[in-house]
Amino acid sequence: MSLNVIALISGGKDSFFSLLHCMAHGHNVVALANLHPETIDAKDDEDEEDLNSFMYQTVGHQVLPLYAAATGLPLYRQPILGHAVQSGREYHHGSEEGDETESMTRLLRRVMADHPEANAVCAGALLSTYQRTRVESVAVRLGLVSLAYLWKYPILPASISSYISSAGASMSTITDYLDDLTAAGFDARIIKVASGGLDDSLLWTNVATAAGRARLQRALQRLGLADDGPGSMLGEGGEYETLVVDGPRALFRDGSLSVDDADKRVVHEGGGTSWLRIKTATVVPNEKTEGVDDRRVEVRQPRMLDARFSAVLELLKEASADTTEPLAASLSLTDETPFTLTSTQPSAVTTWRVVPELSSTSSSPSIADATQSVVDQVRQRLQYLPNNLSPTHSVVRTLVVLRRMADFPAFNAVYGTLFTGAPNPPSRVTIACGEELPEGVDVAVFLSVLDDTTKTNAAHRQGLHVQSRSYWAPANIGPYSQAVSVLAHGDGNNSSSGPRVVSIAGQIPLVPATMELSDQVVEAREGGENVQPSSSPASFSFHATLALQHLWRIGIDLDVQWWGSTVAYVPRQTDEAALPSLSTSALLAAQAWRTAHEWRPKSEYDEEDDDEEDSDGPDLWDRKFDARFAMYGAIGGGDENTPQLPDWRVLDNSSPAKSGSAVPPVFLAEVQELPRSAPVEWHAQAGFSHVSTGGNSSIQVRAWTGTDNSSNKTWTYQTILKTAPPRDDNYDDITDSDDDTKDSRPAPPPRSSRVVIQTTTAWAYPADTKATVTLSDAALAQNVDMVYADMHVCRVPDTFVGTTPVVPCASLWNGRGERLAAVVVQTIHGEV
Repeated sequence: MSLNVIALISGGKDSFFSLLHCMAHGHNVVALANLHPETIDAKDDEDEEDLNSFMYQTVGHQVLPLYAAATGLPLYRQPILGHAVQSGREYHHGSEEGDETESMTRLLRRVMADHPEANAVCAGALLSTYQRTRVESVAVRLGLVSLAYLWKYPILPASISSYISSAGASMSTITDYLDDLTAAGFDARIIKVASGGLDDSLLWTNVATAAGRARLQRALQRLGLADDGPGSMLGEGGEYETLVVDGPRALFRDGSLSVDDADKRVVHEGGGTSWLRIKTATVVPNEKTEGVDDRRVEVRQPRMLDARFSAVLELLKEASADTTEPLAASLSLTDETPFTLTSTQPSAVTTWRVVPELSSTSSSPSIADATQSVVDQVRQRLQYLPNNLSPTHSVVRTLVVLRRMADFPAFNAVYGTLFTGAPNPPSRVTIACGEELPEGVDVAVFLSVLDDTTKTNAAHRQGLHVQSRSYWAPANIGPYSQAVSVLAHGDGNNSSSGPRVVSIAGQIPLVPATMELSDQVVEAREGGENVQPSSSPASFSFHATLALQHLWRIGIDLDVQWWGSTVAYVPRQTDEAALPSLSTSALLAAQAWRTAHEWRPKSEYDEEDDDEEDSDGPDLWDRKFDARFAMYGAIGGGDENTPQLPDWRVLDNSSPAKSGSAVPPVFLAEVQELPRSAPVEWHAQAGFSHVSTGGNSSIQVRAWTGTDNSSNKTWTYQTILKTAPPRDDNYDDITDSDDDTKDSRPAPPPRSSRVVIQTTTAWAYPADTKATVTLSDAALAQNVDMVYADMHVCRVPDTFVGTTPVVPCASLWNGRGERLAAVVVQTIHGEV
């Protein structure tokens, strides 16, 4: 759907490039908007300083009025009032008095008064959470859709695009961000430098040319800044700022900016900062070329799937029901035993089951009434907790089970009132289970809440809440975040470091840039020879791959290094002859999950073949699983500082995973409906981040088959996050005394290691279809995160029915395509 966009511009390359991407997606730009320093009439002989705002680019503001004439779009400007009252990455609406961010609110309200059709705003945020969250805060309050097409653009897979150049020749190339600026026709001049290695000789360099990029790179290399990632080359750390003087004709319809050398004056602020003050600039009218459509927008866009998930999709295209046997073999469990604890501790996070408590006098309560009952109960229960935290700070994740997905809008309006006043509400998974829900229950909410003893943990609660449309991953507009993480060991100390447990929202296969489901396969082959949308309808394999990439990208952003178990929800299959079958869908989901874990760039396989005879090279395990070869979204290998998922280095050396197979388990749950009528939704039970690679924390995995008390077959998988106590430097094993004799000191007292164990146990579907699998009290006695149950054959003991979070499923399947009766996920904290 086309939107009417207000474009926030600073004069810099990013705001204009973002604007061009808005146009490429068919949106209509109704106005430009700019914020400038409160005083804009400084004379040449006065001392001058740039505002140096973290939020707004202000250098070059004198020429901003000319953009109206150059683009043919109305321009609205207002002064920046206040300063950065809130200096954190996130922006807390409600405590913003005097903050410069609110200048944007006033400006956009003025534009909206003149353009009531406006329903969106775009900005040029690349990697700055600080800028993005502030634009989103204002946009949400004003009812505007936030567009940030450049968000994460520098780390997304390289663009592969065919387009028609101005000379009419067909071109295809792989580019980076600055190359894309060039291809689009921008002229972006450096107008400010503020970094060591950059001096005023770079001022007025065009970064959208090969020569300009080379000069910039050489300058950054003087102090090694060119190797700090894409941010330095793009000026994301404030290294430099730009002024766009020309661009593609679709945007600069009427002219370009021209500045004479005599009208540019270098201002030195000290500390390595220099910028150009432009006294006068003019607009040079464009020459009209007969037969050329100036309205055509040509801009390269990142590929929808990166190399890892292109490989996943290609493999799934070749998969069929015949993959059952090899897949079953590849997912075979090792013969292990449970991890033994010396003591258990209260779980950092416990899960509540909350269902409506409605008056019997209400014969037909609405979903709004039912949700309000849930909200009231949650608030009441939180009041009794000694930590006295708000719902936004105490709730980590929620799983919402509706009877009908059509009730979601009414549910969401009331649910959102529970999480206000803070920027990162809990992550959320939403499904509909239809008649599998108990009679009279139209909604059940399972909330994972920080334990009473973890107030410090709550203080270090972190979240990711991207509410803008981009190419990166779906926006989460509303009362739920992409992810929330908490310290794995919230033991009351004041440390914010250490391993973390990450909860991620359910991921459906929305196209991030449009926030719509794709009805066609739109991904190019990895080689790039087919870049146009395919005529083939989007398959389950395509949707499963795209949604899994969303999960991966969010995990990477939160530094997830290892997953616990995961579930792929699929909607109810009423046609038994439909393809793929549920069994095949389970196999495909498992194959996608496994391939995503084991993928590495093809070039590394080639190097492996070349070096096979080299005895000094890495051993076979390293060649297959070394994290340097499992780098996300890259064409070559990475380095130790590159986020890696999975990061095989975190596995404990004693883990049987080192023998070859450590991929976490995946199962498939058939429910009634999914959001947006999606064909699949991925839900990772947990991610583990900030695990040291060679330090005092590690991951160990164990898996085994067994039986319960009734001899029902079970499969169990454990992920153990183990954290050793810090070294006590007050104790040394041996020290040298003054007389050169060895002084043996007492050994330090033993200190226990802390562990977090996530256990996933699956019960086989009974061979006798009339039989029932009853989960034992022992199976549910310890902290339960979630129970998935095929309600036709599985029974939960009466003592646990009212408190245990149970997802009622139409059917359950494991990664071997075999039917299950139940899956129980538990998280236990303890010491060893």
